[in-house]
Amino acid sequence: NAGADFVKLFPSAQFGPSYLKSVLAPLNNVRILAVGGINEKNVGEFIKAGAKGAGVGGNLVNKEWISNGKFEAITELAKEFVEAVNAQ
Repeated sequence: NAGADFVKLFPSAQFGPSYLKSVLAPLNNVRILAVGGINEKNVGEFIKAGAKGAGVGGNLVNKEWISNGKFEAITELAKEFVEAVNAQ
C-alpha cells in the first residue's frame, strides 16, 4: 500500500524456497525478490516457489574472473541463470 514494487527477502537461500512459499501463503499480493545466496542451481526453485525475481551479486560476478578478464565465463553463467528461470 505504501508503493513498494517489490519486497526483498534476505537471506533467501538460508531459509530455502519452502520458506518463501510459506511467507507468500498469506501475502500472495506481495511481489518478493529472493536475495542472498541465490545461484544458478537454486534460482529456478525460488521462482517456482513464487519469487518474482532474484538478486544476485557475487554468485554471478566472480571477482577472480573479472581480474583475469574471463568475461565470457560471466556471460556463460548468466545464461545458466536465465535458462534456470525460464525453465520454470
